Formats: sequence, C-alpha cells, structure tokens
Amino acid sequence: MIESRTFSVSGQTQNAFKVMHELRMRNLLCDVILSVDGKEFTGHKVVLCGCSPYLCAMFTNGMLESEKAQVEIQGLESWAMGELIDFMYTSVIEINVDNVQGILQGASLLGLHQLRKMCATFLQSQLTASNCLGTSVSSSFYNCL
Repeated sequence: MIESRTFSVSGQTQNAFKVMHELRMRNLLCDVILSVDGKEFTGHKVVLCGCSPYLCAMFTNGMLESEKAQVEIQGLESWAMGELIDFMYTSVIEINVDNVQGILQGASLLGLHQLRKMCATFLQSQLTASNCLGTSVSSSFYNCL
C-alpha cells in the first residue's frame, strides 16, 4: 500500500498568472501603484516580488516603499515599465530594434535576468560592422558580455 503520492498539475501556475493579469487589467485586488515619469501602473506586490528581486527587496525589507500604496520608480522610461510589468504577468514580450535598449535597461534595473539575456541575444543577432562599437559600449554598460 502506498502511503503518499505527490501530484503536479501542469499549467496551474500559468493559469494563475493569467487570472492575476486579467485582475490587474481590470484594476481589481491591486495593492500598489508604480509611478514612472508621471505614468501610473497598478499591480499586485506579490506578483511583482515573485518576478523582480529589486521590487521584492523594495517591498519586503522594511524600506519606506514597503508601506506605501504608490511608489516612484526612477531610471526607466514609462513605456518600458509598461512592457516590463506586462512581461512579469504574461512571460511574453516583443523585443525589437526600437525597444531593446529600454527593455534591457529596465530588465537590468529590476533584476529580470532571463529577459536581460534575451535582450543581449537579440542585440548580438543585430550586430553589424556599422553598429558594433555602440553595441559594445551599451552591452558592457549592462554587463552583457
């Protein structure tokens, strides 16, 4: 007789994040507003903490922001923050030549390491003789070897 078994439901986490994203889009159960360059983004601290070590430290280490309902984020463009928050909820993002620098900057700041690597891979795929110096400078700035 077997006393115990462990079961796993594939897709459970994906479905949960889909529901949380839908709740965020309807502004339901959101407990934080991130403000970037005057633009406001609502979210759930638990989701943001689960995706971003930077935000997790901000919300859990007794910092002043952990008690605030609205938090100002510096060092990002607002359009990039919108893309990054959507990515945290959906795991989907489009990287292109127009947005890669802003996404890389935000991924680096927020500690989204896999996304940072995806941006570096994208930049590498775009490397040409005419852009290699600029790409080298920006890549080294974000520690993308």
